Amino acid sequence: MSDLLHGFWAPVTLPIQWGDQDAFGHVNNVVYLRWLETARIVYLDAVGLGHHAAEATSAERASATAAVGPILASVTCDFLRQLHYGDEVTIASRTTKIGNTSLTLEHLVASRDLGCIVARGISVCVAFDYTSQTKVTIPDAVRQKIAALEGNPI
Repeated sequence: MSDLLHGFWAPVTLPIQWGDQDAFGHVNNVVYLRWLETARIVYLDAVGLGHHAAEATSAERASATAAVGPILASVTCDFLRQLHYGDEVTIASRTTKIGNTSLTLEHLVASRDLGCIVARGISVCVAFDYTSQTKVTIPDAVRQKIAALEGNPI
């Protein structure tokens, strides 16, 4: 799997559940989006733009940095192969673009049993201040963590 996901970070491995399948006997398309969501959260936690801002108390949100977290602006997924119960997937991510207030993540989904990439996804996340309910500039500390993780400034 590591060869398939070379250059992608914060891998998450998940089993395919029986209930992930639909009436056609393969994993339903909505499940892939949940997998991308899980991978996105793990990656953003790793670079310091985690989901904790949305869970912060009012007192914690009074802190300028405690209130800043990600909000999803867009997500797409290209489905390359069918998957079935009993397999296991690993999803990993990387940042492909950083703007003033947003960043674009690319995700790969790899199948253990098929030994190949079975889906590709793109997520656009915006740095969001949950207290003021407005987008904000991506903090420099997050940019530095992304550069360190990715091995280069983006």
